Amino acid sequence: MTRLRVRGERSRSLARDMLAAQVRYGQGQAYAWQQYDLRTEEGVKRLLADRGYTDFRKLVEQVRPKDAVLPLEVHLFSEGWGIKLPPGGQSFAAIRQGDRELARIQGESGRFVLTQYQERFKDSVRNLERCTSGEEANYGDLLSCFADGLASIESFVNYMAEPHLQRLPRGQDKRVGLDFKLDNWTPLLSEGRSIDKSGLWWQHFQEIRDVRNERQSHPKASVYGVSDSTFCHQANLWRNGIALMLLYLHATTGRLAPPELVKRAHMPDIELVVE
Repeated sequence: MTRLRVRGERSRSLARDMLAAQVRYGQGQAYAWQQYDLRTEEGVKRLLADRGYTDFRKLVEQVRPKDAVLPLEVHLFSEGWGIKLPPGGQSFAAIRQGDRELARIQGESGRFVLTQYQERFKDSVRNLERCTSGEEANYGDLLSCFADGLASIESFVNYMAEPHLQRLPRGQDKRVGLDFKLDNWTPLLSEGRSIDKSGLWWQHFQEIRDVRNERQSHPKASVYGVSDSTFCHQANLWRNGIALMLLYLHATTGRLAPPELVKRAHMPDIELVVE
């Protein structure tokens, strides 16, 4: 029986990186109009000190537990909401953008999804949590976690591109693939900044895509085996290959990163439970 769990604490280096990410790419951006050089650790420390977090070493220790609350953490982000309507065909709720109706629910209860990339990311997190609950882990949950995580990345690129679709290149293929979007759309959405493919997030992102393609989307073999250590290794790819990759795209395109994404991109290691 395979059992995986998330360690109780993140490393000090991960905690420091998480604090820097929260200030640079998350809700610390609300104070970026002040004179802080957030490219440096000193600038990050000075902003935090001015907001009441004067002891940086103590703060690093406080955010090491896996469920720690980040400084400056405010939950302003909503991926959607449920709605309850009386039965029948006349009552409806709709979301409009100017004269255009984007979504409608009529005559029954349902749910509106406002930011699909956040919804898919939450689904990915839920599947990962099923794998790492400490109970028997199911490899199928990890494959679903990868599929939802990759969908959240593509959905984020589409979300950022939607207002600019008329000026974005389409390439030769009928369907614009994710690789084309990352290579050709990202620079146009980020003042010329291209995807940095030297980072660990890119390596792990590619590994995750390979696993997803081979084991779920385009399976070629009818039989395969996954050892416990391989299962654990692949689960650990998620932090960098999905969460950190998505955080990196937020940073590159200037989109404010939700606190849950910042924390997941710096979550503690996943370990194999041996009893």
